Amino acid sequence: MARPVESLVPGSRRTGWQVCAGRGDLAAIPWDRLDEYAGAELVKQNPVRQVWRVQADTEVWFAKRFTDFGIAHAIRRILRGAPEKKEWQVSEYAERHGVPCVRFAGLLKPEGGRGRARAVLVSPEVPNVVSLADAWRGCHTAGGPALRKRTGDRLAELVVRLMADGHARRFLHRDTHPHNILIRQDEDGVPLQAIFADVQKARIGRRITDADAAANLAELAHWFVYWTTATERMRFLRAYLALRHGWDAGHARSFKARPVRRRFLRRIEAAFGAQVVDLYMKRDRRIFGTNRYFARADLGRGWHGTFTLRFRWRGQRPASSQPDRSLAEWGAWVRREFPHLECEARCDDAAARLGLVLLREKAPTLWRQGVWTLFKCPNRTSFGMFHRERHRDLPAPVPVALFERRRFGLIVESVLLLEAGET
Repeated sequence: MARPVESLVPGSRRTGWQVCAGRGDLAAIPWDRLDEYAGAELVKQNPVRQVWRVQADTEVWFAKRFTDFGIAHAIRRILRGAPEKKEWQVSEYAERHGVPCVRFAGLLKPEGGRGRARAVLVSPEVPNVVSLADAWRGCHTAGGPALRKRTGDRLAELVVRLMADGHARRFLHRDTHPHNILIRQDEDGVPLQAIFADVQKARIGRRITDADAAANLAELAHWFVYWTTATERMRFLRAYLALRHGWDAGHARSFKARPVRRRFLRRIEAAFGAQVVDLYMKRDRRIFGTNRYFARADLGRGWHGTFTLRFRWRGQRPASSQPDRSLAEWGAWVRREFPHLECEARCDDAAARLGLVLLREKAPTLWRQGVWTLFKCPNRTSFGMFHRERHRDLPAPVPVALFERRRFGLIVESVLLLEAGET
C-alpha cells in the first residue's frame, strides 16, 4: 500500500478524515456524514458496509464505507486483515498485471480511529457501465434474434477473456456473479470491455489450478443456469478452455479435447453442488428462523407471523419498496393495516391500498390440516422458495410476510403477502 499522506489539503481537517493512500483532496468530503451531504446517495448496504454515490464538484465517486458489526466481526477483521486494505492491494495488483478491475482513488480513515465509519474506500465512477446481469438481460429482451445473438456472443467473449486472462495472471476473483462484473459500453450500447468489481475476496499471486478455475466458473453458473441454454454454456466453456490451454477454436470443439472438457465440466458440477450447500448454510436455512433478516411472532387469535426484517440487495430485480422494519415495527404495522386477518374482504382492500398481493389458502379437511402442519402449507413453501431464488440473484416475487392460523395445534389457514410487480 502507498505511504500515508502526511498533510491534508487546506481546510479539510475539519472533516476529521486522513488519507492513508491516494488523493489528498478526498479528505475534504465528510465521509461519516454522507446522509447530510447534498451530493450523496446511498446505493446499497449491509450490516458492515455501505456504498454511496457522491457528486463532488465536477467529479463523481463511489465510496464504500466500512463499519464493524459487533465484537465478533471486529476480532475477525483483526485476525484476517481489514477488507478495505485487501481490496486496495488487489486493485493495485490488478493494475500492475493488466487485469481489468475497478481502480481506487483513495483509502481514508477517521482521525483518532473514532467515528461511525471505520474506513472509506473511494473509486471514480466508470462512465457508460452496466452490470453483466443487466447487460445480459437487456440483450435477450430487446431487438431481433440476430441482434440478440450477436450481442450475447460479444458479452460472452468479453467475460471469457476477462476470466481467462485473470487466471493466467494469477488473479482469482472468488465472488464472481454477474453484478460483480461490469460491462463498459459505447454510446450505442455496444459492449466494449468487461471489468471486475468488488474484489475484496480475490486471491492474487498464486497459481490457479483447474479446481480453482472450475469453482470460479461455477459461481457464474448459479445465475446463468437460469438465463442461458445448455448450448450457450457449453460454448462458453469451450471458449474458456481454448484460452486457458492455448487451443484454436477448432481444437476446442474436437474429439481430442473431449476428455479435458468432460473433466473440467465434472469439476464445475462438483463445485456448483458444494456452493449450493454453502449457500443453504449461509442464507437459506435462516428464512424461517429469528435473525437479522427474518423473525417470527405470535399475533394472537391463533395467528403466527413470519416477517422479512430487511432485504439485503435492494437493487435486485424486482426491487423491494418495503422499508427495513424491526419485529416490533412489524407487529404495529400488522395491527394497523391488517387488524382482522380472518376477514377476506378487509384484507384484500388493505393489500390493494398498500400495493401488495395477498394470497390466501384454507385447509378444508382435517387431513389437509394435518399435512400442512407436518410438512408445509403452499404459502409457506412459496415464501421460502421466492427467498431462495432471490438469494441466487434470480428474478422472483418479493415475499413480505407470511401469516398462519392454527386451531388445536393444526394449521387451518395461511396468508402470504407479496410486493406487486413484474418479475
